[in-house]
Amino acid sequence: MFSLFLISDLFSKLFIGYFIIYNMEKMQLLQNLYKLNKEINSLRNELNKIDSEKEKTYYKKEELNKNIKKLIYNIKNIKKEKDRSNNTLEILKKQRTDHKEELRNLISQIKDIRNQKKEFLKKYSYNIDPSSVKSRINNLQLKIETEIKSFEQEQKIMKEIKQLEKIYEETKDIRELNDKINQISDHINYSKSKLDEINKKIKEDLRTNKDYKDFIESIKKINEIKIEKEQLFNKFLEHKKLFKDKNSLLKNKLVELQNMKIKIDEVNKNKIEEKTRLVEEKLKNKQKITNRDLLAFQESIKS
Repeated sequence: MFSLFLISDLFSKLFIGYFIIYNMEKMQLLQNLYKLNKEINSLRNELNKIDSEKEKTYYKKEELNKNIKKLIYNIKNIKKEKDRSNNTLEILKKQRTDHKEELRNLISQIKDIRNQKKEFLKKYSYNIDPSSVKSRINNLQLKIETEIKSFEQEQKIMKEIKQLEKIYEETKDIRELNDKINQISDHINYSKSKLDEINKKIKEDLRTNKDYKDFIESIKKINEIKIEKEQLFNKFLEHKKLFKDKNSLLKNKLVELQNMKIKIDEVNKNKIEEKTRLVEEKLKNKQKITNRDLLAFQESIKS
């Protein structure tokens, strides 16, 4: 009887000892599980944050791409307009050069003709103007036709007309030179007028050609955006790599979590099996099953 008591007491102590060891092991596993769940939640939050930053960086980069496309489109239009303007400017400059050359030639010609005229005028002892001579002849003829004059007066006027006609005829060369001078002078005035007109157009074209500044500014802006875009792309790659690394770590943690749950399930199963075995051993040896045994057994099943 005493031996049975000793055996029963031994089983009880073994049962309780096992229960304590089990609870300690399970507590450690649960602590590890809690810690692991906390790490997993932290990783998920980090991943969400990294993914959000990665997306923001990507959309910023895409927005910069759109800005670059707009600037390139603007540059193409400016270049097209500039090419057109340059063509017009080249034509105008050529016309200006041609008119300047023509003007120099005309001025040179008129100088030569005036020199010739001076040489002809040296033949006369007085200054003579063929146009004035012609005008005097016309006035005298008009007097004869419209005014009543005496015979002597008419003869006197006719004599003057003949003298003037003779002079006028002698100045034929001068008259021809004067005609040439007048023609060239008209041509010079026309060339000067055209030259002024061309110069105004050139100035206007250069003034409106301020888009060249926009052209340079657009190119400068594109280069700045490209640098910013490259920085964003590198940042995007960094986020992408970090996301990949953290995601890989999360997967490993989830695998670890799954293994830990399996281990806890195994511990629970072993506990139930061990406690069942101990209770069955007591029953087999006809030992008393105490309330403490039953409570521990029920607790193991609940766990």
